[in-house]
Amino acid sequence: MITFDSTRAKQGLWPAVDPLRSNSSISPSFIDQSHAELAAQARSLLSRYQDIQHIVEHSGLDGLHTPSDRTDAERARKLHRYLTQPLPGAEPWTGVPGQHVSIENTLSDCRAILDGKFDARSEESFFFLGTA
Repeated sequence: MITFDSTRAKQGLWPAVDPLRSNSSISPSFIDQSHAELAAQARSLLSRYQDIQHIVEHSGLDGLHTPSDRTDAERARKLHRYLTQPLPGAEPWTGVPGQHVSIENTLSDCRAILDGKFDARSEESFFFLGTA
């Protein structure tokens, strides 16, 4: 089930799908173990960010209590922006031409975000990126 998130839409994050409330009916037999583990890690990070998001909204990233909270927040924000893939169906709202990004590239890019390989990149650079 895909869950639309009007807050993401207002923030310009298209497709405006809530990655935590949406779920897949894909059987684990159709994806490999590393894909399932990566999805679980991404959901965990996004859930953690949801827990501390109110602090970031009120005090900015500097208001977070620990360096790991800041790292989690920065990576989650990059992942949220990366999930704004330039889909052909979103082109009327984004103005960005749609493109196909392979599942292999998507998984590799998400892994790199979670592993901190893009920590030096700005979160804005992930908007409608396609592939990192």
